[in-house]
Amino acid sequence: MNAVWKGIVGFGLVSVPVKMYRASREHEVPLRLLHRNTLEPIRYVRTCESCNEEVSWDEIVRGYEYEEGQFVTFEKEELEALTADLTRDFRIREFVRMEEVDPIYLHQTYYLTPEEGGAKAYSLLAQALEETGKAGIAVSTIRTKARPALVHASHGRLLLTTLHYEEEIVPAEDVPGLSGVPETVRAEVETAKLLIGQLTADFHPGQFEDESYKRLTEAIARKIDGGEPKMPAASEVRAQPQDLMEALRGSLELFKPSMQAEKGQEGSGGGTRMLPGTDRKGGKKAKGAG
Repeated sequence: MNAVWKGIVGFGLVSVPVKMYRASREHEVPLRLLHRNTLEPIRYVRTCESCNEEVSWDEIVRGYEYEEGQFVTFEKEELEALTADLTRDFRIREFVRMEEVDPIYLHQTYYLTPEEGGAKAYSLLAQALEETGKAGIAVSTIRTKARPALVHASHGRLLLTTLHYEEEIVPAEDVPGLSGVPETVRAEVETAKLLIGQLTADFHPGQFEDESYKRLTEAIARKIDGGEPKMPAASEVRAQPQDLMEALRGSLELFKPSMQAEKGQEGSGGGTRMLPGTDRKGGKKAKGAG
């Protein structure tokens, strides 16, 4: 795994040399587009709209269309020079409690690992952040994009989560259907709180299985073996009670007897068949791998 960035996380006069790695990966089956008649892969070609000729990367520049058909252009070196004076290090400006950060601002999370000579300061910052439940706010530039970020800790490890700028958040009033929400009835709210309490449990991300990934890999395996995939019947649409309080009370009765049974079955999910040329994480094996 290649580091996305390396540099310094600093707070006060303390500097922690770190490398940054992605903390998540897409869990997708690599389906390719094929020509139906020949089953040959489809190839996309970069062409110019006016001359219809294939264009190589060294002939391409980036441009901004300020009027129809009118562009100002930038070379890669120009874009890099625009942010060359901005810090590449994460210098913590202040600390905030994690629960104060609205999740809508969270962008992308990365692991931070200590560089040579930085293990002690790394452990110090991780433990202090974890014990206080706080995160450091910093701004840094990765490639050519400056972003605010949170430096926080979990299980003794430092994490860095980049944040959206406020202007990147879509205002709620711009979203259809969010205005004119009717007022609630107190009795319905209290019943809803009872239902929430009844369904409250500890968070265990391992309980979730990617059902669409599982079904697709099983279908691929069946086709490889010369068979046809099983197609499940469409699920029935339940009739929704017209009365909201009736739906809440019905939900309380519906989930009451099943919750304890489900808790006793956590972690008992079935396995997924591996596909040729993939590893257990769903990625393709490197060439030459056994």
